[in-house]
Amino acid sequence: MFIERSILSEHKNYAVLKDGTAFRFPNHNDDLMWRLTYAQDSITHTDMLRLASLMDSYHYLLFECTQKRRNAVCKEIKELYQEEQ
Repeated sequence: MFIERSILSEHKNYAVLKDGTAFRFPNHNDDLMWRLTYAQDSITHTDMLRLASLMDSYHYLLFECTQKRRNAVCKEIKELYQEEQ
């Protein structure tokens, strides 16, 4: 099933690709990265879920997909991100 590529409207944290897969945009987590580094006591359960989503995507891109698929996913995510800027 193919759907139109888009950014999920809720929080605009996800890129939905042509094939329907969704990837969280890591750049929307700048505050999370800072808090993980400098303020660990402020990390919430929601933050942990966001981080788990990013880790899962990273694992998929590195270890589960082919180079061709990885390149296509990265290219499409970059295009979607640029469209939103």
